[in-house]
Amino acid sequence: MKRNFRDNSGAVSLYAALALPVLVGIVGLALDSNNLFTMDADLQHAADAAALAGAAELDGATDASTRAISAAQTAVANTSVMSTVHAISIPAANVLFYSANCTGSALTGTAAQISRSASCIKVTTENKTLVKYLIQAVGFTGAINNKNRSAMATSTYSTCRPTPLLICESGTVNLNGASEGKQYQLTTPGTNSGALFGRLLPPPGSGIPSSSGGHDAETYLGWPGGGTCYSNSIIPDTGNANGTTQKGVNTRLDIYPSGNANPNLSTFPPAPQSLGGLKECTGNQTTSTRASFPQDQSFNGWAGNGVWDRVGYKNLVHTQAGDVVAPLLCATCTITRFKTYLAELGISETQAETAGFTAASITNLKTVVKSFPSDSGSGSNLDHAAPSCFGGGASTVYPASRRIIYVAVSNNCGSSIPASGLVVSRYAKFFLTEATQNDVVWAEFIRWETASGNGGTGGNSFHHTVQLVK
Repeated sequence: MKRNFRDNSGAVSLYAALALPVLVGIVGLALDSNNLFTMDADLQHAADAAALAGAAELDGATDASTRAISAAQTAVANTSVMSTVHAISIPAANVLFYSANCTGSALTGTAAQISRSASCIKVTTENKTLVKYLIQAVGFTGAINNKNRSAMATSTYSTCRPTPLLICESGTVNLNGASEGKQYQLTTPGTNSGALFGRLLPPPGSGIPSSSGGHDAETYLGWPGGGTCYSNSIIPDTGNANGTTQKGVNTRLDIYPSGNANPNLSTFPPAPQSLGGLKECTGNQTTSTRASFPQDQSFNGWAGNGVWDRVGYKNLVHTQAGDVVAPLLCATCTITRFKTYLAELGISETQAETAGFTAASITNLKTVVKSFPSDSGSGSNLDHAAPSCFGGGASTVYPASRRIIYVAVSNNCGSSIPASGLVVSRYAKFFLTEATQNDVVWAEFIRWETASGNGGTGGNSFHHTVQLVK
């Protein structure tokens, strides 16, 4: 019997039996911890993808927030994690929007109001429950059942086209109803029916020549070249000198100010004119007029209705036999002033960005009227289609793109235009329909410029950047 007390041959089994639950628990903890980390990573990846997809839709349009929520939800529709319910979803209530820099409180209001101001999105996934395999063997429960992850992403726009004008949207005053062919009155700087308008200064390092006496905004308005890349943040011109806008813009239409204190303007060639008018090389531009495209027949504040007198314009300008533009200008036609101008020059919209004309080639255009018999004044006071005020020679090139002007649109101006910190929500392309008077730019809406091209509208000059905010 004494020998039996010393017999320990079954001790290993006993120890193994005692240690087995602990070992199983340790293995279970390792497995479930790994699953937890996997679930965390899957949720975070899903939140990141959803935020980026949503931010890509933030373009300032009234339905931007609605599209952003849908894009965020779609981005994770087929994503799964190590959870009891495999599919990840993004509840609409878990998507919040913020204005510039993703700071402050989340935006509130109607979907349209939020859409106009949103440049940042925060997405939070639904709570997910971890599948616990063996961890419960050691009595650990509950603490890691519910998990979610969040991500924020910003939407920013930039351009490398000269963009000298600014429209500040606020409340119900915006360009969301803009459509091709509508005419707008851009009072710069100033307010029209609640909308704020302003001028922009050239971006730093743009290569645009500076002007003494504070004429930089004036130079930028008339600048014919490139090299003016703006990031998402723009620089408003806070000066209010009368005549600044018209002096700069009107160089595009072969009108140069008298007593000009800004020598840069006289070096800027104008666009080819598709119609004649009163010669106005210098003089008081606030009261004089020149022949122009007809204005919209009615306006609601600063926005026209897009209806202009095409027949009256045809009868005034396109009266010669065989004129190929005349059939486009009928009572039931919907051709815009911009497309009429392109037809008169015989070019496409794509060519308008690059096409240049000499004085001889403009004069020889079959669709261009040389002067209007109805104009008052003597024959010597009539302007011709070929620019006659700019001091260029026979080889001077007159770019058609000079009649196109780009406008930055911001929705975080507040009640007045701040000196800095403005963020662009989108860029608009306009056609100058006539000379600027009293600093009011009359322009026809062409389209929104998009980085994706929308058929190539923005080319390589417009960029939309979405990025995660850490």
